[in-house]
Amino acid sequence: MNKSPNTRAQLKRISIIIVTYNSSKYIKTLLKSITNDDKYIKEIIIIDNNSKDKKILKQIVKQYKNSKKRTTIQYLQRRTNKGFGSSCNLGAKKAKSKYIIFINPDTRILKNTITILFNHLRNNNADIIGGLTYNNKFIHNTAYRQPGIFIGICEFSNIGKIIPPLGRIAKNHFYMLNNNIHKHNTDKKVDGVSGNVMLIKKSTYNDLHGYDEEYHMYLEDVDLCTRAKMKKYKTYYCTHSISFHEGGGSSKNKHKINYKAWDNSRRYYYNKHYGKNIGTIMTLIFSADQYITRALSKQPF
Repeated sequence: MNKSPNTRAQLKRISIIIVTYNSSKYIKTLLKSITNDDKYIKEIIIIDNNSKDKKILKQIVKQYKNSKKRTTIQYLQRRTNKGFGSSCNLGAKKAKSKYIIFINPDTRILKNTITILFNHLRNNNADIIGGLTYNNKFIHNTAYRQPGIFIGICEFSNIGKIIPPLGRIAKNHFYMLNNNIHKHNTDKKVDGVSGNVMLIKKSTYNDLHGYDEEYHMYLEDVDLCTRAKMKKYKTYYCTHSISFHEGGGSSKNKHKINYKAWDNSRRYYYNKHYGKNIGTIMTLIFSADQYITRALSKQPF
């Protein structure tokens, strides 16, 4: 028996928020992939951080609207790039659903990715949940423990690569020592999940006041999950929900990273969560790492 229009409308509980910056080459593929799993999707909100390819984005959105998909879509163009977190917050304010899922533009949704994530969030009575993502080379480390000082030194800098034993220990940050989290058949409660595909209750997001807009790019999701943990909200990692994520879609260099944003974010995180003294020490470590990394990669300072 077919579901009535009213029944279908009742299922629509999730708003998708996509923040893009010069990533139009991925958006069309992402939108197409969402139609493979739109059972619970009420709307799609695309926030453009003043991209150079805005004309292409507008055309893609127009084509989507003309195709008369069951899911509505809106496109919001910002006059300046105020950062990922700021635009996520804008999207959340516009969202009409009780649940929000943030998806990076260079992502491809597989069959039942969102449906599984939503069902597992409810089954676990979770507030935040993330799934397994991969690209053509490896599985992404999308679940992690709250980063402490050791992780800041060994994982957020290149020290773990220079001293391999420290790098191996640092893998525990991603729940990979002794018991690889990616091989779990059951959902696992974790400290945090990546923001590239993150489903969260809107009430939780609002209570946390959304993303901290001081992070222009990087670690805003880590900061959000850290604050969620402090407030006793529950975050889960679900390996049954799988999506493809290219990674670094808006970065131009071969390492697919915005060095300046990464430098600023890691310093801000430790000053915010560990105080001025620890923050000063970590800043000195990150400054040295920044100098060496850019020198070796021939990036401008």
